[in-house]
Amino acid sequence: MSKERVNWHTIDCRYISEGIGDDYKTWKTAIAGKQASRVFIESPTGSGKTSFIIDKLLTYAIEERRSIIYICNRDALKQQLITSIRESSLNLKEYVHVNKQVTKFDYPNSNESIYIVNYQSLLNLENNLFHPLSNIYYIVMDEVHFFLDDALYNNNSDKIFWKILYFFNNMVQLFMSATILDFMNLYTLTYKLFLPSHPQPQIYYNIFYEFSIEYYINTYTTPKYNIVLYNNEDFLLKRISSSQDEKWLIFTTNLENGNKLRDEIKKHKKCYCINAKSKNTKRWENLTINKSFDCDVLISTKVLDNGVNIIDDKLKNIVLPFMYPTDFIQMIGRKRFTETSQYVNLYVRRLTSQEIRSRLMNINNSILKINAITTANSMRKKISYIKNYWNSKSNSGFDFKYKEDELQITFNNFTIFKLCLEFEFYNYLEMSSNNPSAYFYLIRNWLGNNIKEFENISAYTTLPDFMKNQVGQPITDTENFYYNFMELYQVYCWKFASDNNMTISAYKSLVRLRQATGRHKATINECLKKINLPYIINKKNNNWIVTPIVTEE
Repeated sequence: MSKERVNWHTIDCRYISEGIGDDYKTWKTAIAGKQASRVFIESPTGSGKTSFIIDKLLTYAIEERRSIIYICNRDALKQQLITSIRESSLNLKEYVHVNKQVTKFDYPNSNESIYIVNYQSLLNLENNLFHPLSNIYYIVMDEVHFFLDDALYNNNSDKIFWKILYFFNNMVQLFMSATILDFMNLYTLTYKLFLPSHPQPQIYYNIFYEFSIEYYINTYTTPKYNIVLYNNEDFLLKRISSSQDEKWLIFTTNLENGNKLRDEIKKHKKCYCINAKSKNTKRWENLTINKSFDCDVLISTKVLDNGVNIIDDKLKNIVLPFMYPTDFIQMIGRKRFTETSQYVNLYVRRLTSQEIRSRLMNINNSILKINAITTANSMRKKISYIKNYWNSKSNSGFDFKYKEDELQITFNNFTIFKLCLEFEFYNYLEMSSNNPSAYFYLIRNWLGNNIKEFENISAYTTLPDFMKNQVGQPITDTENFYYNFMELYQVYCWKFASDNNMTISAYKSLVRLRQATGRHKATINECLKKINLPYIINKKNNNWIVTPIVTEE
């Protein structure tokens, strides 16, 4: 069977082109028996991945008369690339065709071109679209996390992937992203399905063919993020209202919540909220062309997660909920750093246990429903499952069409893969709910030495203050109360142990807690007893009540 050879290149450069050097001149196709290079470029946002393609690879391709197909995942990214080529010194002639879905720049005195197209539109394009005389040599796939991330709501991302690998399987394929690991895992499971064609019998490749995989990982970091973990919206609103001559970018997972937050912020600051429907507005045009926004606070849905770069020294604050690492890194990557913008405050909202469990439940339900539809042994059952699935508003993964009065079901095979990744992530968060440091460790793992400072904000500074302020008030959100308590308890235990000259083993017994599900109230009462805080949690009308313990003199 075929062999794979991965050549690892670890580089530490501000810009990726410095680390790759002239290696791109050695990347070969499978034509004439040469190995077909598969190139993975993992590098932080703003490290010049697109600039490398234009300044280095495209210039070399023009000299060697080799065509390039550059595939983007968003219209904004496509437009930025087109603008960059227009403004370059390459002097290429521009054409737009096929219902404006493809932009082509012809090389001087040549039949070769660079074609720029979106992943979404590529599926509908004919295979003979590209110039029949053109020597298509490179396929550049930018932001390749698209295939998995969009699988949760794009029913065809897997079909786009198969088409690219099948139709361009003899070409040099470049995969680029700041968050490429999940895609790399997916690729290693599927690439052997697409061995290059060759005049020799296919068995020749099945036995002798060896993939040449070049993996470039850029580990360059510089301290630029001040991480602030918080769980209280009032704290955030106070920070925003007190800030002076600074801009804020706030990501929200829910447009309704974003609008509510905007209404609160507008009392003190100029604030706008954008979403997918904002793409034809002047505000969106200002974002994509001028790479800035003209208000104090901009609230955005995931529509801004990639393809839009903001270069504005006044943008000193980014706010987002804690989420899956791909989304997290892509969102904070919208801020592009210059020589004069040295840092940004990154406000990360911790998730409550209830939010984590809700996400786990939704993911698990989606997996179960998808399995039920795909394994149903009759069309009647499939239709019944589909109705339930559609009514639950979890319509990711499937495409339903009627052809000649017959229901045709098309399934995105990547959806399950992505759902399983997210389930594993949120399951880890749930298991780590008693460990306040879990969020810090994850962020440190994602950002490494990019972290300058770290601050963990709670609604109350000490555990005694926290308990005192809760006395007599019905506690409905018991999970959030439990999380806040355990976070403050971990801190207070060290002070308690120091004040009482306790040994290390005695301190460890303080923080060693029972993990039994459904025992949160009992666990809190046990903790209070250990550190001699005079409170007890009782239950009344399905709510918790904090009651002070009065000692008799």
